[in-house]
Amino acid sequence: MSKLAFRNVPPQFSSCTGQWETTEDGSTMVTLEFAPGGGVESNLSSGTDVVLVLDASFSMFVRAYRNGRVIELVEKMIKFMNPYDDDGIDVYLHSLRNMPFRHLGAHSTPDKVVEQLGEFMETRSASAIMGQRTVCAPVIDDIVKRLKEEKGSDRVFIEIVTDGEFNDETAVEAAILKYGEKYNSKENPFGIRFHFTGIGADGAKGLQFLDRLDTKLNEDYPGFIDCVQHNHAESVEQNIEMIISELQQTVRLNAENATLEFFGGSVEHVFDSAKNEWLTDPMLSWEGGLPVNIRVHTRFSNKPAEVEFVLSYRDADADDSVELRFQASLT
Repeated sequence: MSKLAFRNVPPQFSSCTGQWETTEDGSTMVTLEFAPGGGVESNLSSGTDVVLVLDASFSMFVRAYRNGRVIELVEKMIKFMNPYDDDGIDVYLHSLRNMPFRHLGAHSTPDKVVEQLGEFMETRSASAIMGQRTVCAPVIDDIVKRLKEEKGSDRVFIEIVTDGEFNDETAVEAAILKYGEKYNSKENPFGIRFHFTGIGADGAKGLQFLDRLDTKLNEDYPGFIDCVQHNHAESVEQNIEMIISELQQTVRLNAENATLEFFGGSVEHVFDSAKNEWLTDPMLSWEGGLPVNIRVHTRFSNKPAEVEFVLSYRDADADDSVELRFQASLT
């Protein structure tokens, strides 16, 4: 593979990389990856209130938080997600029925969250924990009440890091369905979104619940409630970047009618990662906002000397149309 030589990369991009190769049948495959909305001259707001919820149950402490890699994951999540919320992401700790959650507020630094997590765990003696049950629905209710009902936020993205061992599974599922049906619509398909990062070994009881929930929501509400993609412990410990990349695909910029077009050669196919299929139209489009990180494969029938990429969208926050053009030479 050879690298693309870029020109005129927009300052709104925090990164832009690419490569190309000649396939066995003589076609040319171009791979482009870039992150719009993260450059030094741009406003990083995604038009979304972002919330990070950390399971602070005893099982999570034993299974996960004594593992330095999971703490590293939490720190990287906070650093990644903070710029995409105007007033900083909110962080919650959730736990037992008699003390269901603690709201750490917005602009929570990684150091503060780790410190508060340890303090929250230490406040509960073994006798206080004995017989108590881990609950998650109360924290979901509080987030929705504060951000949707009181603040009137247009969109809320909730990331929950957990082992899935909830004693209120029915209430959690009911809350997700209730709020999804209430706040997601054709006009605003991502009024509220849930993303679970599951911690635990394959086959663990909690992760089985997340699997069932994921399957049910995908079957009954395809594209309506984007919810519950999770990674097992092996992924958390071995490949943190994969989880951050997944979050980049899930958090979206407040961009309407977003398209990416390709010029400069005879385009045979474009791979749409969101739909997981090859398209014959030399253009990608996104509904419900523009992904923070975009990766696309384009197949040309011949080798173009240069390819031009045109990213167009309407900035819903600024109420303005945006067209960003940049080029790449196949050297």
